[in-house]
Amino acid sequence: MPDPLPYHSRTPDSTPAAHRICPKCNSPMAEGFLLDRQEGGPAQCTWVDGFPEKHKLFGMVTVPMLKTKGRIQIPVITYRCNNCGYLESYAHTNM
Repeated sequence: MPDPLPYHSRTPDSTPAAHRICPKCNSPMAEGFLLDRQEGGPAQCTWVDGFPEKHKLFGMVTVPMLKTKGRIQIPVITYRCNNCGYLESYAHTNM
């Protein structure tokens, strides 16, 4: 998996986070990320190319993990409306 992208205060369209407006209620939005709890500890939610495939242990037993090896993986940045709670997420590599 590539190194997570650094935290940025802008959206994929280069709009500063301070000026991000909710498309539902026209209130300000705050930048953040979705937390993914894994056995190894908390991690940033990541977009993975393709569809989910379960991993098999020694080719026999399906374990509760998904195959990610060799797939494109991009950290997800999410904006939350301060008023209505609407979430808008982006997995963008050019931030």
